[in-house]
Amino acid sequence: MKDEEKTIEELIEELSALRQKLSQLEQVAVQQQQAQEELQQQRECSRRQVQKEQALNRVIQSIRNSLELERIFSTAAYEITQLVSADRVEIVQYIPEQQLWLNVGDYRRTPDLPSALGVEIPDADNEVAAQLKRLEVVIIEDASTCSDQVNRSLAETYRGAWLLVPVHFGSTIWGSVSLIRNNHSLSWQQEEVELTCAVADQLAIAIHQSTLLLQLQTELSEPKKAIIALQESEERFRTMADIAPVMIWMVGTDKLCNYFNRVWLEFTGRTLEQELGYGWAELLHPDDLQLCLEIYTTAFDARRSFTMEHRFRRFDGEYRWFLNTGTPRFHSDGSFAGYIGSSIDITEQKQMLEALQDSEARLRLTLDAAHMVIWDWNILTNNIVYDNSMLPLCGLSLGLNEHTFEAFLDAVYFEDRDRVVAAITDAIENKKEHEVEFRFVSLDRALRWIGDKGQVYYDQTGKPVRMVGVGIDITQRKEAEHKIREQAAWLDVATDAIIVRNLENKIVFWNKSAERLYGWKAKDVLGKNANDILYKKISSQLKEALSQVNLTGEWYGELSQIRKDGKELIVETRWTLVRDEHGNPKSILSVKTDITEKKRLQTQFLRAQRLESLGTLASGIAHDLNNTLAPMLMSAQLLRMRISDERNQQLLQTLETNAQRGAAMVKQVLSFARGVEGKRTILQIKHLISEIEQFAKQTFPKSIEFCTDIAPNLWTISGDATQLHQVLMNLVINARDAMPKGGVLSIYGENFFVDENYARMNLDATVGPHIVITVKDTGMGMLPEVLDRIFEPFFTTKEVGKGSGLGLSTVLGIIKSHNGFISVSSKIGKGTQFKVFLKAVLENQTFSEESFELPMGNGELILVVDDEAEIREITKITLENYNYKILTACDGIEALALYAQNPENIKVVFVDMMMPDMDGLTTIRALLRINPCIKIMAASGLTDNNKLIENLDVEIFLSKPYNVKQLLQALHQILN
Repeated sequence: MKDEEKTIEELIEELSALRQKLSQLEQVAVQQQQAQEELQQQRECSRRQVQKEQALNRVIQSIRNSLELERIFSTAAYEITQLVSADRVEIVQYIPEQQLWLNVGDYRRTPDLPSALGVEIPDADNEVAAQLKRLEVVIIEDASTCSDQVNRSLAETYRGAWLLVPVHFGSTIWGSVSLIRNNHSLSWQQEEVELTCAVADQLAIAIHQSTLLLQLQTELSEPKKAIIALQESEERFRTMADIAPVMIWMVGTDKLCNYFNRVWLEFTGRTLEQELGYGWAELLHPDDLQLCLEIYTTAFDARRSFTMEHRFRRFDGEYRWFLNTGTPRFHSDGSFAGYIGSSIDITEQKQMLEALQDSEARLRLTLDAAHMVIWDWNILTNNIVYDNSMLPLCGLSLGLNEHTFEAFLDAVYFEDRDRVVAAITDAIENKKEHEVEFRFVSLDRALRWIGDKGQVYYDQTGKPVRMVGVGIDITQRKEAEHKIREQAAWLDVATDAIIVRNLENKIVFWNKSAERLYGWKAKDVLGKNANDILYKKISSQLKEALSQVNLTGEWYGELSQIRKDGKELIVETRWTLVRDEHGNPKSILSVKTDITEKKRLQTQFLRAQRLESLGTLASGIAHDLNNTLAPMLMSAQLLRMRISDERNQQLLQTLETNAQRGAAMVKQVLSFARGVEGKRTILQIKHLISEIEQFAKQTFPKSIEFCTDIAPNLWTISGDATQLHQVLMNLVINARDAMPKGGVLSIYGENFFVDENYARMNLDATVGPHIVITVKDTGMGMLPEVLDRIFEPFFTTKEVGKGSGLGLSTVLGIIKSHNGFISVSSKIGKGTQFKVFLKAVLENQTFSEESFELPMGNGELILVVDDEAEIREITKITLENYNYKILTACDGIEALALYAQNPENIKVVFVDMMMPDMDGLTTIRALLRINPCIKIMAASGLTDNNKLIENLDVEIFLSKPYNVKQLLQALHQILN
């Protein structure tokens, strides 16, 4: 009850506040989503970098865990395929003495591919080899396009995309790492090239180490040359170690370091003597020292490899993170020789990992604060993983961070499950973004709204493998939207048009009744200037109303406004100045009631009152004139009998004749004032029309064409033949006078039933059967101000001496005395049309509306197209009462849209010919282009429109106004 007692102003203010709050919530959600997307991108980038470094370190460790060349080659080839998408990896050694390249290592993802081990590739005329010897990375997207014959021949066997990275010691080429991808449409990415280059560098170090050790073992096998060979081997090893891009160390069997390469010494800024033994431990971070010594000692005692991470002080005092790897060495006889190892600076990777962890923490806090959750669905395993628990989101029963897709669906409200599944299926099948809103059931069985967005990811074959997205708790937004819709619905059900405009006169609210009244949809007027929409020009009354509402806070009055179609209407309007919470003016609320019809009826009533007053006045004058003329006429007659003088006889005759003319004029005045009571008999009006036709053809100018159209079964009426003859004579003479240069004078007679709908549109009409006599000319026509006064006595537009101004007033009096009514329409340059309605008499019958046996419909769908809302509504109600289904359109554009949506169901289109924007003729042509077999009825208040559609496939034309019988019979005829 409290909400129902709110004023419209309070509802508008609350609606505006809710909209502002909704807008703020949407902005926060957008900002949060943007922040989440940026954080997710940063996190993904950091994660890929860390994964890349970790994978590369794993590959390095795998390669350097062995000193056997064949194992190094096979391990390197295999490990590269774990980092880079390739179908084949080959290790090729350059043999300059033989001028060829020899394949010494080969790994194939698919076993049925032919082996390349031992394949020899000529060095001469080989452009790829020339690039490799210049230590250049070679990228070939399609091997069949190689510029030299050597590689084009190889491409016949090893087709696809090639990536070749040189393996070298300093500036000396050793060979290459070659990757082949069968699908040449997939380009090599920069990240893949960088990873391959890093592995090639580590492969070069491993080859150097293995080669030196092999040489050392070979040389030591010769006792005489052992010392010299060892010295040379050590020298070569030191040379190789010094040029290596990593820090290398060696330990003897006594656990003491006995060698550090140049890179190590440059990093520490210390001498070799300072580092030897346990000197290097002085540079370890105090927090890492104990753990590192334990790992080192444990591995040393067990003679096994080890890997550890620790911080090491640089020459400038900064501690850097290192990945330290050690591998045991053995003599040729299998005896333990000590350790060799390397240290790689991983500070940047650690910093990136820490940044990633910080980013994840901030993201998790942001998600919790914004009631958001990030989810990752592995489509292949059917598992969904959440970055933060679903429980903080909305208290869901899922609880865990990982569960199956079916468990997720079980938590979705049962009415929304099909829609959620359909949205996910649509996103997967059509490769588009996933977006859906649905309800979750919380632990306390309450419903929470979730807004879900996601992206599907596919493998190289196009198979969906993963779906990642974000869920947002939008319960508050949904509740706000519901409240807005509820309050907007309260305003929309109001019968009055409600409009709100801001202080800049821009429209900010426009309810459904405003749409119906003015013809404008809300989306078309919001944000536009109200004066441009509602007024043809700014009147002084409008300015005064605006001034008063700003001064006093309200205004009440009547305004003349326009509809979208240009028609004018009169509204009774109440303006109220709406203020914000600080009391400052914010907007103007207008509540408008359409009183156009009320004003029209008032005008008719006032006109009738004016005519009645004139009749009363004329009746009094006629009575006095009759009293004056009677003795004059009688005296003249008596004097004629007593005076025989011829001259006096002529004067008396003149006096008597003019007295009789005066009496006739008084009689006409009385027929206007009180009607005329003559002798009433049952008449067939077509006989009177025939007499008028004969008179007109004999006396009217030949330039006037006379035509009649009388219904063969025209009903009879009860009336005075003389008076009705006078009515028709007055009308045809006026028509003749309106066509001084000739034209067409038409008389029609037809049966017409005035139903309740028609009677409501004319104050003088009564329900029942009538005959209608139409007198139409193609003359000059009349202005509206003349048309408004034609039935007033003594009003005439003819020259002095050519008309008394009593003709049409007499016609009106006679028609009213016969319980009939008359209507008139006129247009300048087109002519005038009078319609006389007289009550019909059906002999030996008690007539009722039901005696017509009006045909019923069978549920057919009819599209009614008319720009007049009243006619649309009356026609809709009438046809629905006779078992038809109705669609209505206010213009041709809306009609075409409705027909396009229901082409199979709409059986008949009933089109008004006179409409704004797209008239009836254009609408009919457009409908016939859509469906040449469509059934169309047309209607118009101008019968000339019937000629315009003769060449179109329009089966029936109705003249306005039409009654229920005419409409139903026309529909029955066109449908059957």
